[in-house]
Amino acid sequence: MCDRLTDTFYVALYDDATKLLSFPFFCKDGERRIVASRGIKESSGLAGQIIESRQTLYLPDESNVPAGLVMIRQPGIPTLSFIGVPLLLNDRSVGVLSMQSHSLNAYSPEQIETLELLATQVAIAIQNSQLYEQVQQELIERKRAQEALQVKDWAIESATNAIVTSDMEGNLNYINPTFLKLWGYSSPAEVLGKPVVGFWQMGEKAAEVMEAVRTKGSWVGELVAQDKDGAFFDVQAAASMVVNAAGQPVCIQASFTDITERKRLEQAVEKAHADFLFAVSHELKTPLLVLGATQEMIESLPEEQRLAKFREYGDFWRRNLMRLRFIIENLVDSQRPVKMGLKLEKRPANLLDLAQEIAAELESVASARSVQLLVQGESLPLLPMDRNAVRRLLENLLINAIKFSPVEGQVEIRLFADGEMLCLEVCDFGMGINPQIMPFLFRPFYRSPEALKAGVQGTSLGLYVAKLIAEAHDGSISLESEEGKWTTVTVRLPWKDGEMGTDFKSVPISPHFPPH
Repeated sequence: MCDRLTDTFYVALYDDATKLLSFPFFCKDGERRIVASRGIKESSGLAGQIIESRQTLYLPDESNVPAGLVMIRQPGIPTLSFIGVPLLLNDRSVGVLSMQSHSLNAYSPEQIETLELLATQVAIAIQNSQLYEQVQQELIERKRAQEALQVKDWAIESATNAIVTSDMEGNLNYINPTFLKLWGYSSPAEVLGKPVVGFWQMGEKAAEVMEAVRTKGSWVGELVAQDKDGAFFDVQAAASMVVNAAGQPVCIQASFTDITERKRLEQAVEKAHADFLFAVSHELKTPLLVLGATQEMIESLPEEQRLAKFREYGDFWRRNLMRLRFIIENLVDSQRPVKMGLKLEKRPANLLDLAQEIAAELESVASARSVQLLVQGESLPLLPMDRNAVRRLLENLLINAIKFSPVEGQVEIRLFADGEMLCLEVCDFGMGINPQIMPFLFRPFYRSPEALKAGVQGTSLGLYVAKLIAEAHDGSISLESEEGKWTTVTVRLPWKDGEMGTDFKSVPISPHFPPH
């Protein structure tokens, strides 16, 4: 296009939004050039003037540029004549088509008219290009919107919650697969078009929910659903009104979560809590009533007989006071890890001495059931431990063993070394434990059916507290049992900084040998 008639030819496009003039095509002296965009306000040049006037501008002699016009020249041989034609779309300037020549008065009226016709075609081409880009952009946006809708559909279809929509009268017009699964239907055809109120235990309650959504816009709460076979199950429901862009209601949407298992667990927790409170109140009340009754009895005696009777009941009072302390310490230990964790003050101590000391203290408790306590072990390493905490661990295990031992039975406490661990075993020869319930025994408040059937009293915290204390010492606790014969609880604690006694012997003792 650059020839002897046209030494310079360019197409300039104008963006009204940015007020910038760009040059997608610029040819001078037969060479394509890159010309930077410029603001039409800052340096408009002749192209800016043509855009603002929307009129063809012809300068046969560029040396006589009319006043008020500014010509921006490009490097190279200067041109002498200039013609610029606006590119018009609906009477709006979108650019300039320009030719320049090194000759004076280079362009005739016919050539100018031809350039104007060419400008019209270029403007139409630009418009078509813009329309094409607009259509392409709309197609891209529509595709994105369709993909987004598809993702939403997939999300609703695969949601773990049941999701439904209904018309304003409450008739179902959409249900996702989870709804079918929860309610026991195999096909949407069995459900669609039916009233929502027909899927609940109480249709009146469902009708109230629908009315609340219609009047208030939403409702959240629990409902009892009824499946295809008539069985009931609990759901958490959330329903809301769906409105269009004009704010007019178009349908009602709702989601449902099956909470049957959660409700069952809540009921189990409530029952366990009630059973626990009953057990604790009973455990605390019994020794308090006994202590109060004996005190009243002694106070009713003549003064000269009171001292002798007080001494007579000394062991009895000690046992009941020990029972109260034991219950209270277990309650405190069972709650402390939840709040702040067990705080231990570890010091080297002899576990064998502690076991013998506790066995002696519990002798009166054991003798009340004619149960014999035997402590077996050799000289053991000093163990870094919190003596008070390990005392409570041993008390829990021994009292449990005494309670579950038969009258005139025997409880054995065995201590021995196993590598870097000190092992403590407490074995009774009572009713044993059903293997099916053993995984639950270290849970708080759990009571075995055998204990309930035998009427064995307790708060059901002993093994739980023992486990907390063992683990706080970086140790472990385990339980073995043969139903109807024996039960052995084994606690393993690490030496760490403990020191071996000089006369220590490792004496492994079988946990299963019968009492002597």
